[in-house]
Amino acid sequence: MRTTITIASILLLVACGSDEPTAPAPTDVVDAAVAPDAGTSDVPEDVEATDTDDGDVIAEDVPVPVEIEDTAEDVGPPEEDVPEEDVDEPEVNLPPAISAGAMFRVNWVQVLKPSFFLANPQTGEVVDISAAINAYLGSHLTTTEEPMDIVGLFEPFDFAAGVEVTMGFGRGQCPRDADGNILWCDFYDEATFFEDTLMQPPGTCTAFSGNDACYTTTESDMSLDLAGVPLGFKEAFTAGKFVLEDSGDPTGLTKAFVQGFMNQETAQATTIYVPGFGDLVLSDLLDEDELIEKDGELGWFFEVNYKAVRVPKL
Repeated sequence: MRTTITIASILLLVACGSDEPTAPAPTDVVDAAVAPDAGTSDVPEDVEATDTDDGDVIAEDVPVPVEIEDTAEDVGPPEEDVPEEDVDEPEVNLPPAISAGAMFRVNWVQVLKPSFFLANPQTGEVVDISAAINAYLGSHLTTTEEPMDIVGLFEPFDFAAGVEVTMGFGRGQCPRDADGNILWCDFYDEATFFEDTLMQPPGTCTAFSGNDACYTTTESDMSLDLAGVPLGFKEAFTAGKFVLEDSGDPTGLTKAFVQGFMNQETAQATTIYVPGFGDLVLSDLLDEDELIEKDGELGWFFEVNYKAVRVPKL
């Protein structure tokens, strides 16, 4: 059985239908003749003759049947006379296009899947170290010494229909000034470029709930460098929600994720540094119970959440 522990415990271990209404009958009566004494609405079906004392036969006074005009089945004007209502398409205000593109740097990351486990060398107990791995990655995003720069570039940054947008994603380089402020960012090595990235303006996004603008890339094989560890994925893609100013200019990504499949062979060939334990084989840290088969290969499904801020582009 595996036991989940907190980051502090890990460090301690390391150190140690409705109905239609019926149309009313017309009120106009055609050739109506009513007998003077008719005061009831009941009309007898059969009328018998009555003999009088003098032998004469007279008929009882019977109201004359009322002839009613046929009631029209259709109520209201004919269909061709009903005007069709004009339905206005919702107006979408497109943010201004940036032909040179917009670049973003990842400033927060969290590996959701798979889970990371490690056996304590002293007790042999297997513990969940996912929180420690995420804390380690986060520290590399905020440090000023050899920071982990992961950048994404949308070129062009445009939501207009028919415009083909390419999103580049991968390891970057972002020089800082003396105060640690980023001067500009560019790709450090070959990035993954997702062509035909779908850009959806505010109010039309289908990948996320809410009114934010968003993007969704196509699928591609990619390599993502996390703290110096190149992670190779198959059929990977990324999606996210933009933060836009009132003017429409983008300032960051409030919620984004990247997903992909890593086969077992790649995980066995990948080394990851774990503080207190040194370099370990990635496959040894992943739960075998989370192994899945995809296209005839065994491996793990990765899902990594991230956030980002806009940075100057070189």
